Amino acid sequence: MKFKAESLSVQLFHIIHKKGQNYRFLNSIRERFPDLILEGISQKCILSLTHAKKIISLSLFAQKQDLLLSKKLQTDILLRFACTTQISEAMMVSDIESENDFMLVAIGREIPKDLSFFISKYIKKQSDFRKNHAYLKKQFRISKKHLSAVLSDSPLEDLMVEKAAVLFK
Repeated sequence: MKFKAESLSVQLFHIIHKKGQNYRFLNSIRERFPDLILEGISQKCILSLTHAKKIISLSLFAQKQDLLLSKKLQTDILLRFACTTQISEAMMVSDIESENDFMLVAIGREIPKDLSFFISKYIKKQSDFRKNHAYLKKQFRISKKHLSAVLSDSPLEDLMVEKAAVLFK
């Protein structure tokens, strides 16, 4: 998925790697592409590609307004997906090390084609986020009553984005 936000290019890649080696893999990508902002988010924390787009756009807007939850944009993105201001909590909720799959978020003026080539053998072509709904409802204690109060085609997604938007330092 590719999109523009706050005049920056953003691209998401569903990565299949190896449990216990994902941070090492992410750091190797960061070393190879130092001009990009790169973050890994557990795929189980994403409800849909539009959910991811909304959360990343929130972080980019917060950066523009000097309202980041932390000093780094990539940490802000992690915190907003985990709906917390605590980095240790965010690491537990959206940990990429305990999962095989994760989403790589790449942000920059332009995303070089070299990045896609570099990670091509680890990219999963199709992402299915449907099973993540149950995990996120349980993780954030969202009941049917909460969901019924939201008039939307995607109430869980809207609640998650709202939770991410109202976080403060």
